[in-house]
Amino acid sequence: MTAALKLSEGLSTLMQRCHAFAEVADNEVITVTATEARHLFKVFELMHSLSIDMEIELACFRDMEAGREIRRATEAAATDSLSELLDDGGGKIIRPNFGNKPQ
Repeated sequence: MTAALKLSEGLSTLMQRCHAFAEVADNEVITVTATEARHLFKVFELMHSLSIDMEIELACFRDMEAGREIRRATEAAATDSLSELLDDGGGKIIRPNFGNKPQ
């Protein structure tokens, strides 16, 4: 079983591979083989895919959190409304009369 690839690890790998180019003079020419270019492109493609997945996951998480907040607010509003309705009874007790029994 392979370990889950992380975006930070992929970017770190790219940085390590490209670190040698950091010390190159501005007027110096760098040659990259087709194999190396394809490899770099595949890594960029994978990192792009991972970043999209992370953005979708974060959006879903934010939507879930917003839903929780809406549920809390709705519950609080419903509780307040119900409390007001129950307080309007004025202390009267209502007893149902099932079966039309005289009281």
